[in-house]
Amino acid sequence: RAGEEGHRGAAALPGAAARSRREAHRSRALPRGDFIASILHRAPPASSALCLSPGSFRQSSNRARSSRARFLRGSTRQLRLHAMYPGQYSAQPNPTSSTVRHLLTSCSDYQDAFKNRIAEDVVAALDRWRSLRPETENHFDYDGSSAVLVLLKGVVPIQYQGVQYNIPMTFWITKDYPLTAPLAYVTPDRSMQINRSHSHVAADGKVFLPYYDQWNPSRSSLQGAIEACAVEFGLNPPVHSRRSTPPPPPPPLPAGPRAAQPRPPAARPPP
Repeated sequence: RAGEEGHRGAAALPGAAARSRREAHRSRALPRGDFIASILHRAPPASSALCLSPGSFRQSSNRARSSRARFLRGSTRQLRLHAMYPGQYSAQPNPTSSTVRHLLTSCSDYQDAFKNRIAEDVVAALDRWRSLRPETENHFDYDGSSAVLVLLKGVVPIQYQGVQYNIPMTFWITKDYPLTAPLAYVTPDRSMQINRSHSHVAADGKVFLPYYDQWNPSRSSLQGAIEACAVEFGLNPPVHSRRSTPPPPPPPLPAGPRAAQPRPPAARPPP
């Protein structure tokens, strides 16, 4: 009866408003299943990207749930591996050849014929020495010239008397590499200082080794240059801990009014 009264009230409304009011009352009067069927019957054609039948919608929901379950299983596995081998996940991922070639695009001083060899040698060295990172920086030569070069910066682990030490170093890829050897420098931090009596390291940190002096483009490589430093420094480290100097004495107190000195007791002759 409420539906009939609504239809009577809607009949007085003109045009589209009356039709929308009648459809609303009709939807209330329909059972839930028939109402949903009527909506699906009036849905857009199946060619539309937004039209999903109940079966396809159910299948897409199942696929989404299975994808989420696989993601959660993979995340749990990664967490377990991280807990078992924390050291392997602390290091950054090794740069690929495309990353190194992208760095070479900003260096215009390298010869195009040798860029592939440079990228291969850098990737091989980084794969062996994970504690080094590639960068590009402006290098100044002794004659005053400068060039943007690729360098490997980080630490080189060595074994000295059965204990591992990390030597901070920098390796510059020269403009004529691989025709010329790379430049190796020891770069100590504030807690270290260069061993001045070292026979293969200068005061500015530059490394001089027979491997660099006997460089051969066909047999030598960047990885071999780093290995030569690790072997030599394992026998004779190039740096040592900086000795702590005692703190300077405190400054003297400013001069003030002279305090009265206590008088010594008067001499008394014996009785």
